[in-house]
Amino acid sequence: MDKEHFLTRLAQWPKIHFSEVCITVCGGSPSPELYVRDRADPPCWLFIRRLVAGENSDSVLARYSQWLVEFHRERGNDFCLLSPHDDLSSNEPAGEQTALSPTPLPLVTER
Repeated sequence: MDKEHFLTRLAQWPKIHFSEVCITVCGGSPSPELYVRDRADPPCWLFIRRLVAGENSDSVLARYSQWLVEFHRERGNDFCLLSPHDDLSSNEPAGEQTALSPTPLPLVTER
């Protein structure tokens, strides 16, 4: 997925404030999957794509995280980067989370 397609996908959900990019391994999937999610309780997860065999997950996370930051900066949102050691495992989708690169937004109470 190219940058413009990713930004278009995010823009289709204007009331959800996606704040981080993550890669998970779900039970039935043959390969890891890339998602963006918000920090709501429970969180909203948006499937982006599957990683292909041999693809470097760290570089994928870095690229999509940067695009997410750019998406919100273009819309006038401030970002406050969290430590990568923050525990976000309590709201994972079914499966095991293998990598996370959070880029949270300020707390938003309006949906």
